[in-house]
Amino acid sequence: MEIVQDGSDIKLEAIAFNMAHKEHLVAAGLSFKAVYSIEMNNYRNKSSLQLLIKDIQ
Repeated sequence: MEIVQDGSDIKLEAIAFNMAHKEHLVAAGLSFKAVYSIEMNNYRNKSSLQLLIKDIQ
């Protein structure tokens, strides 16, 4: 998923596991709070930063 901070045009890649029960918070397109850590994503010989979502409110 892509996350955009309020008042910013910066898009950040994010991933969350075992949070299907909170999908409605993100899918609605409304603001939400998230607890995350910054991780290095290495996929197909390409590295990028992504947010690893730990909780959403």
